[in-house]
This record gives sequence, C-alpha cells and structure tokens, in this order.
Amino acid sequence: MKAGLEKNLKENALKWLRTIPESKWLKRHGNAYTEAGNPDIEGCIKGIHVEIELKKPGEKPDGLQLVRIEEWKKAGAVAFWTDNLADLRKKMFFELVAKGIFLRTETGERHTTESWNKRNQT
Repeated sequence: MKAGLEKNLKENALKWLRTIPESKWLKRHGNAYTEAGNPDIEGCIKGIHVEIELKKPGEKPDGLQLVRIEEWKKAGAVAFWTDNLADLRKKMFFELVAKGIFLRTETGERHTTESWNKRNQT
C-alpha cells in the first residue's frame, strides 16, 4: 500500500510539472548503471536544472539521498525533497524565484505569491 502512495505522488507530480511552460521533466529509474541516491525526478525550467526526491507521506530521505540533494544544490541546481504535492508546488515557486525565474500566469504576467497560491490550491 505505501509503495502505491509514492507512485501516486510521482505520477501526480509529473502531471503537474509538465504543465509548466518552457520546462522538461523525466522520471529517473535507478539501475546498475546509475548513481545511487539520485532524486526521482529531473527536469529543467528555462535553463535551471531541477532535482526532486519524492517520499511516501510522513517519510524522509535516507542519508545518501540527502547527500545527493546537497551535491545538486552545490552544483547550482534547484534540489529538494517532498512528501506531498502542495509542498512540491510551494518549493518550486520559491526556489525558482530565488534563482530569478518567475513562472507566468495564463495571460503572461508574472505570478505573485498570492496568484501562485490561488492557482495551486489543492
């Protein structure tokens, strides 16, 4: 049952992320040829690399996953973990604003914190 919760979060996260204009998102699959501990989702928004680790509700990343998130941050990427969609949306907005990326409304205006919260209410 718990594995299904993380899978559901991953599907919903990708569905939402793929609605962001000028972005590309991929689900990372771990195997013998990939580095252990890398986040579940990788993407790019207007030239900013993004790494997102998803966890089951109430769980936290293990030590290696936290190390990988910090490595990505030190390399200049937006990198974080979350266990729910509302938190993912909030972190995306504020992390991108910190990098100088402002997501746009449907009319082309920059989202403010208020307009972002209104658009992304769960």
